[in-house]
Amino acid sequence: MKKKSPVTHFRLGQMYMIKKDYIRARQEFKTTITQDPDMKDAYRKLAESCMVLGDYDEALANYEKAHEFYPNDLELAMSLAICYDGKEEVEKAIEVLQDIKSKKTDYDMVNYNLAYGYNTLENYTEAFKFVEEELKYFPSNDMAIELKNEIEKSLEDSK
Repeated sequence: MKKKSPVTHFRLGQMYMIKKDYIRARQEFKTTITQDPDMKDAYRKLAESCMVLGDYDEALANYEKAHEFYPNDLELAMSLAICYDGKEEVEKAIEVLQDIKSKKTDYDMVNYNLAYGYNTLENYTEAFKFVEEELKYFPSNDMAIELKNEIEKSLEDSK
């Protein structure tokens, strides 16, 4: 029996992702990377499948590796930040979000996520600054409106 190529395993993994068979997808992406550690997109896909399966440790390791390959991919960076948040590593999430913001000030949800992170750390002044900025760019963001109300209440309570 002929051994499948890394590209074949990668394509199988993508097919399993479409079918929502994340366990098999994860295995195919792992096999891809084992056979060809330089196949950059496999790290991102492996991270995505691990996130869906709730395996934040493996997801994080692979998002970090993918981010090394694609440091300017803002969507990937946002996924990395969300994974850090999922592991309750809020400071690291904020660091990644600040990097995204330095590259694109109005990137979708970056200011919201910064506000959310600072709110989690109970730094309400910074949180308020970022939620205001989110609403400047996306005034109909209901989540940001709700977060702003929550932050305003926290600011008032802390007086």
